[in-house]
Amino acid sequence: MKNHSVLFVCLGNICRSPMAEYVLRHRAREAGVAHRIRTDSAGTSGWHDGENMHQGTRKILAVHGIDHQGFTSSKVRSEDFDEFDFITHRPHPRKRLLPRPRPVVHRRL
Repeated sequence: MKNHSVLFVCLGNICRSPMAEYVLRHRAREAGVAHRIRTDSAGTSGWHDGENMHQGTRKILAVHGIDHQGFTSSKVRSEDFDEFDFITHRPHPRKRLLPRPRPVVHRRL
């Protein structure tokens, strides 16, 4: 089985994208494939660089027994487009924030 890398992106990288990152990481551990999936998350704005995830996100993860330790918000980098197999973006409802430097390809894990 091939290894995969997934980057989750949202506006500030403190709620939606870290939630997705940590849920996938948790589910991969449960399925016994955590060693084959690299997860990360980033924001398009950089507004919260260096911050922890939103307290509401931490609370929801904790309620579901998902470890939320070790997170630090960061901004998406141009290198991410080369380093990750899959980039999934949950944009702000009114803005297109992530440029598309190449065609979007949909693949399944």
